[in-house]
Amino acid sequence: MGKSYGQGDDCLSATYLPNVSNFCSTNLNFTNVGATTGLTSLPTCWPTTATQDVWFQFIATGTDVLISVNGSGSGGSMIAPNIALYSGNCSLLFELGCSAGTIGAGSTQLYEGALAPGTTYFIRVSSPPSYQGTFILCANCYTPTINPGADCGGAAYLCNQNSVSVASLSGGGLDNDEPEAGTCLDVWGPDEGNSSWFKWTCQTSGTLTFDITPINANDDIDFILYQLSGTNACGPRTPIRCNSSSCLNSAGSTGLNLIDLDIDEWPNCDPGENAYCQYITMTAGVSYAILINNFSASTGFTLSFNTGNTNNPGTFLGPHPILNHTSTSICQGSAVTYNATGSTNVAGGLNWIFTNGANSSTGVGTGPFNITYNSPGNFMGILNGLDQFGCQATEFVNIQVTAPPVLINPATQTICSNTSTSIPLMNTIPTGTSVQWTVSSNPTISGASSGSGASINQTLTNNTTQVQTITYTITATKGPCTVVSTTIVSVNPQVTPTFAAVNAICQGGNLSALPTSSLNGITGTWSPALNNQATTTYTFTPTPGQCATTTSLTITVNPQVTPTFAAVNAICQGGNLTALPTSSINGITGTWSPALNNQATTTYTFTPSAGQCATTASLTITVNAQVTPTFAAVSPICQGGTLTALPTSSLNGITGTWSPALNNQATTTYTFTPTPGQCATTESLTITVNSQVTPTFAAVNAICQGGNLSALPTNSLNGITGTWSPALNNQATTTYTFAPATGQCATTATLSITVNSQVTPTFAAVNAICQGGNLTALPTSSINGITGTWSPAMNNQATTTYTFAPATGQCATTATLSITVNSQVTPTFAAVNAICQGGNLTALPTSSINGITGTWSPAMNNQATTTYTFTPTAGQCATTASLTITVNPQVTPTFAAVSPICQGGTLTALPTSSLNGITGTWSPALNNQATTTYTFTPSAGQCSTTATLSITVNPQVTPTFAAVNPICQDGNLSALPTSSLNGITGTWSPALNNQATTTYTFTPASGTCVSNASITISIIEQPFAQFSITPNDSVLIGSTLYFQNASFNASTYIWQVNSQEFSYDVNPSYLTSNEEFLVFTLIALNQTCADTFEIQVPLIENSYVFAANCFTPDADEFNPTWKPIISDNFDRTSYQLLIYNRWGEVIWESFDYHEAWDGSYGSGGQDVQDGIYTWVLKLKKKKNDEVSIFSGTVLRIR
Repeated sequence: MGKSYGQGDDCLSATYLPNVSNFCSTNLNFTNVGATTGLTSLPTCWPTTATQDVWFQFIATGTDVLISVNGSGSGGSMIAPNIALYSGNCSLLFELGCSAGTIGAGSTQLYEGALAPGTTYFIRVSSPPSYQGTFILCANCYTPTINPGADCGGAAYLCNQNSVSVASLSGGGLDNDEPEAGTCLDVWGPDEGNSSWFKWTCQTSGTLTFDITPINANDDIDFILYQLSGTNACGPRTPIRCNSSSCLNSAGSTGLNLIDLDIDEWPNCDPGENAYCQYITMTAGVSYAILINNFSASTGFTLSFNTGNTNNPGTFLGPHPILNHTSTSICQGSAVTYNATGSTNVAGGLNWIFTNGANSSTGVGTGPFNITYNSPGNFMGILNGLDQFGCQATEFVNIQVTAPPVLINPATQTICSNTSTSIPLMNTIPTGTSVQWTVSSNPTISGASSGSGASINQTLTNNTTQVQTITYTITATKGPCTVVSTTIVSVNPQVTPTFAAVNAICQGGNLSALPTSSLNGITGTWSPALNNQATTTYTFTPTPGQCATTTSLTITVNPQVTPTFAAVNAICQGGNLTALPTSSINGITGTWSPALNNQATTTYTFTPSAGQCATTASLTITVNAQVTPTFAAVSPICQGGTLTALPTSSLNGITGTWSPALNNQATTTYTFTPTPGQCATTESLTITVNSQVTPTFAAVNAICQGGNLSALPTNSLNGITGTWSPALNNQATTTYTFAPATGQCATTATLSITVNSQVTPTFAAVNAICQGGNLTALPTSSINGITGTWSPAMNNQATTTYTFAPATGQCATTATLSITVNSQVTPTFAAVNAICQGGNLTALPTSSINGITGTWSPAMNNQATTTYTFTPTAGQCATTASLTITVNPQVTPTFAAVSPICQGGTLTALPTSSLNGITGTWSPALNNQATTTYTFTPSAGQCSTTATLSITVNPQVTPTFAAVNPICQDGNLSALPTSSLNGITGTWSPALNNQATTTYTFTPASGTCVSNASITISIIEQPFAQFSITPNDSVLIGSTLYFQNASFNASTYIWQVNSQEFSYDVNPSYLTSNEEFLVFTLIALNQTCADTFEIQVPLIENSYVFAANCFTPDADEFNPTWKPIISDNFDRTSYQLLIYNRWGEVIWESFDYHEAWDGSYGSGGQDVQDGIYTWVLKLKKKKNDEVSIFSGTVLRIR
């Protein structure tokens, strides 16, 4: 069985993952079922049985990667997945990380940092042999921000929307009860199990969606999304979305999307819940924070923003690099041009990384960079943009480089006319590659044509006597690669060899060998072999490479003619012999031998005269001896009996004739005379003839035809027996012949029996009548005297055949008489075409199409449609007929009115057919500049008049509007008036834009002859207020704060602290005093437009704890004891200090700040051993009783 998986089975066939920024395959997409043992040694942490591995590869776009393989429990079937990560190439791999699965678990994770963006890495996945199966592979390659804290104070700041992965979590932080009361994460006891905080500031207003996908799909991830009053995640904040639903999908993900409408989901899985809430719309300049809590375990997750969001997605404040590129699919050796035009907020720089295989590996700045790829494969262009604070955003693009197809055609080829080109183009055309060719034009060469395939095999014919050339242009295409090559084919003309003719020879004569070189220099061979027995055509085949055709030569071999002579008739011995001819029938002359001999049969030889290609011939003259004919005797016959003709050939083969003629009336002797030339004598033969008796019979009375006849007697009155013929016939008078039985020498006798014929009565024909005419009664006696009666009764409506039945006793048959009754015929006439009123009418015909003559009425009328009646001339058995001639009235063409147009507008061609079906033409030509009346002239033959149509052309008007004052970016724009100052109504485009100066076009309402108008509204670019403060945390009272102004599009700045102005500088500083909380506000101005940004800074007292890391209780005066030193803001009465040994046991404790540890333990003050000891100090602040815990280690040395 073949492999059942869709990924590489070893490093060399590793499946390429084109985008590992939050990549996850779908369920059942990958499997190691059927995988074979890899060629690479097993990773260090894998079990030795995990050999059935599959491989993947990716190009790093960031410095960190989080890989997870999820099988059983996540939609797949693999158990205990193993993962390994490699750098290098398949010939030399370096293991970077390894993670072994756990039996019973369906998910395994691997995190690795310090990747080099632009470098290719390999992922290897396997499982124990009995736990193979399908799995989901997820990978997120990213450059991390600072690690997110578990408390709000450690929220990681996000300055871009690149996916962020957290490999693992470590509890709920110092404060594991941060979710506000009444939110969906507020539960009894600690609210956070394993949490992470992130925060960001919106730069461009718009929607926000996100997905939180756990590494382990079975983990239950919860979150709260906050809108912050400032930028501090721990400061004033408002929960705006909350989700703690346990409705897990196949990936275990949760987040916000564009579909759901709920803003929170609580624990459990209520109907309609799916762990997703409705998206939010962010506001520029507003900060947000998210608390993500893994309710189930400490495994991490990936957070991705606005994946698939097409609903005006907002952006985060930070660098926004724009990676522009000319192509994503190129041919090997071609270049892609990159630039970062359009990037914003990248004051920290733009850094490019181009993967190995490019002609340059890095670049700095906007570009452009023209990067050439000289090797095929998958490559990547990576752009990192940094803002002035060092915050980074990454964009990348995959580049597919295709190896160009390789053509192997020769540059030139020379062939002979009428032979094939046989030009190889490719050994085999790979899948995805096409090879086509075209051919140059040369009218003197035929057989060349465009085509496609791995070779060009075309038979070319040079139709001239000179060398001709054509050029094949071959184009091979594979993806983006096109390779063009040419082959010039020279076609030599074919030469016909010529030879001198060879004289004819006699059959069997000598033949000289034919020349192997023609008169025009062509060498070759002849076939077949020379033949001196028969005329033969020989074929000359030129030696290869001479571009010559075969030719033929015929050598005539005259056959040896055999003289022919007319045979000489045999003679009788002693007869005359005429001298033999000295020239044969076929013209050969010569002499005969021996001399003529009339006594015996002799063969004579004819010897031809010399020079005639003839053979000798012989002729035999037969001399026959005299023979006596012999015959068999002939038996006697009766007088008049049959005498068989005597044989004209005797028993011994003599032919001849007999005389006299045979006589069957009397005994006669006959003489046989041999035919001349038989050398035979005469012979005689006698035939005896006995006398005949005539039989006699009584006469038979006549009968009527069909009457009874008795059998005739077989014995005559004079005693002769015999038979009669023919058979008795009662239909006609017959003579019967009596044939006597053999041996009676009696003649035949005849007897005639008269049979009177049945007479057919005859009657005069009756003339045809017209249907309904008079019929006279038929006669009861025929013309030939037969009487009888008729039937059926007379009928004058239809042609009828009447039957005459003769009266009995007349030997007469019945007779019939047909009387034709002709139907009344309706005259037919050709229809007359309709005419226009007043047109010409031709006289109607007086003879119909079916031959009826007559007259028409009334008189012809060309003014109105009229029906005319045709009256047939009498005696024609025809009815009257009618014919209507239509006279059409003159019609006036009608047309739909044409709406007025604006001057210069489009005029559609006027219809050439009117609403009432009249066709014709218009004049003058259409005019869109002035109102014009057009005349319609109907085409001939339509019975219609001319018509006119007027088209109104209105002049153009320009709308006028009052100017609109400039506004600030994002300010309110009142709708533009839909009616101009001069009363023109219409609409504006594009939609109002309060983001940039825009020119709007006024399009008048249709139907008004008004031109477009435009108005420009200037937008003053909105200033963006942004700053940061150093230091930004743990600010002590009395510290100086330094402000870094990150605003843009501003020219004037107003700084406030707690609503009081303190500076107008670009980057001021501020000395804190005895204040607990400061709110700094920056107002950035651009002309009349302003933006504000606020940061809240809590001040802390100058609290500290100092503890030495070693002491020496060795009885000298230096460092004999150890105790921490604390600042005055701590309440020393709440002091508690504990010392622990390595096993976690408390060996010393004090509640007195002034007491120091001397390195002893127990009530007896026993010295402890030298070593490291852990200390824990618990204190309360004087101001608010806030408990602080400090810890560390101290080394005791004697």
